[in-house]
Amino acid sequence: MAFKIIRELLRNVVKHARVNRARVVVRGVENSLLVDVIDEGVGFEWQYELFEAHGRGFGLWSIDDRVRAAGGAMTVDTAPGKGCRVRISFPLESNRDSRVA
Repeated sequence: MAFKIIRELLRNVVKHARVNRARVVVRGVENSLLVDVIDEGVGFEWQYELFEAHGRGFGLWSIDDRVRAAGGAMTVDTAPGKGCRVRISFPLESNRDSRVA
């Protein structure tokens, strides 16, 4: 899921940010996987875009919905002319069986 969301966020950068590059940072912190996708593009008014019929917000809303369904959280830090940082946190669970044999 993390790979697919990063790919979609990078497609958004290509489509909307008007820049040729973005930075992706993926790291594990305690029991979470943190993902930052950062660009220095044109930015946008995040809350306003959510309510436009054909705004960029729908794609980000869809990503947020999938992240929340997986137990994660997403934040968007952007403003016109200020670029965009999307931060996603996914919970990590151990696959080890804790039962004693």
